[in-house]
Order: sequence, then C-alpha cells, then structure tokens
Amino acid sequence: MACGGFISNETATIAIPNGDSQQSRKLKMPNKDSKFAKKVINELFKRVGFKKFDQKFVDSFPMNWYAQKEWTEEDEKEFKEWYADQHQKAFKSTRALALSEASWFLFNYGWKVKYEDSNN
Repeated sequence: MACGGFISNETATIAIPNGDSQQSRKLKMPNKDSKFAKKVINELFKRVGFKKFDQKFVDSFPMNWYAQKEWTEEDEKEFKEWYADQHQKAFKSTRALALSEASWFLFNYGWKVKYEDSNN
C-alpha cells in the first residue's frame, strides 16, 4: 500500500525521483485502497501535529518531506499497531500481513525517528 504524494478519491499520485528532477505519476487504485491510503496518510500527519495531510508541506519539501518532522520510537510503534489494526479491518488481512504492510509504509513514508540519548 504505497501512497506517496497524493490522494484524490480514486487516484494516488506517487512522487518518483528521477535524477536531479522529480516526476510524479498517477496510479489508479480501487476505492477501498484510496480510502485506506487517505485515512493512513491523514493519521501519519496528525501524529506530528498537523490537522490532516498537508499538501503544501509536502510540496515545500518534495524530495524528503518525511524527514522534516520527527517522532519517537514509541510513536512509530504505536502508529504501526494502529496501521495494522486498520489494515486488518479494511482488507480482512492476517496480522502478519498487516504488520508487514505497516513496516513497508513506515520504511517509505515514516517520519524521522528521534532516538533518546542513551548516555543520560
């Protein structure tokens, strides 16, 4: 479930880097996928202080918007669990598949993780 840059009712635009420039292409997705992608991306943004997905923010940092905000390891873990729960409900998937999808989503679009200093 990839939903990079971004989402209308039935289309998700995913940013594809191409050398020094950036291209985007539109992927046609079934409505269930689109609704799920929209829900997930809105929640991702809410977890770092936005009211919902913010296209202007993404456009301001087209190559690395996901590295502009931080969350803790615990925040990421909680989001992963939330994502897996939502995936299981939406797609009637197994827990293992839902967690795998969550991991891939976070690998591609998760916020930068702020690690605690272990020297304290």
